[in-house]
Amino acid sequence: MTIQLKNITKVYSTIDMDTYALDNINLEIKRGEFIAICGPSGSGKSTLLSVLGTLEMPDSGQYYFNEQLISAYNLKQQKNYRRSNIGFIFQNFNLMGDLSVLKNVMLPLASTNHFNFAKSDVLARKVIDKVGMSHRLKRYPNELSGGEQQRVAIARALITAPNIILADEPTGNLDSQNGTIVMDLLKNINKMGTTVCMVTHSKENAAIADKIVTIRDGKIE
Repeated sequence: MTIQLKNITKVYSTIDMDTYALDNINLEIKRGEFIAICGPSGSGKSTLLSVLGTLEMPDSGQYYFNEQLISAYNLKQQKNYRRSNIGFIFQNFNLMGDLSVLKNVMLPLASTNHFNFAKSDVLARKVIDKVGMSHRLKRYPNELSGGEQQRVAIARALITAPNIILADEPTGNLDSQNGTIVMDLLKNINKMGTTVCMVTHSKENAAIADKIVTIRDGKIE
């Protein structure tokens, strides 16, 4: 698995001005790498992650995944690509408040065409066990600590067995102890062969990565 970004540009326009969130970005991510994306606030880090996850598409340039031109995909193809290849972890967890831990983790499977509740239940329990949250299966997000919520979010990201995990400041809302637990989980996920691409302000977290990509004013330094 290889991701290649070639001359990627993303512009946000207003009546008064154009802001280049990404300006002629070139980047290659190989299977099994752990990439840290660093830079000051407003530098384009989260936009780059959104483009990698096809949550946003570039205004120009090419995005290749295993030599397939993803940037030419229509909305349905983008959705299928995300579902088949990418798991997301967000700073604010983004769990559904009215669903239990078990059902939150099952949620990505519910959107597939061949959803099977019994099989999904078994698979969800396995990934929840991997992140050490089996004792919280029936709890709801508001009954969990921040660290516990992020571990559930990691389980949700893993349930589709993605090729790549995209993590946007995964420890940003956590204390140091829970941050360490989350980073250890990401390291273990990466050691099992899953590519991890993480936006972070933390020098300690970035030091864990195989490669650090520094972005400033929409450009890779």
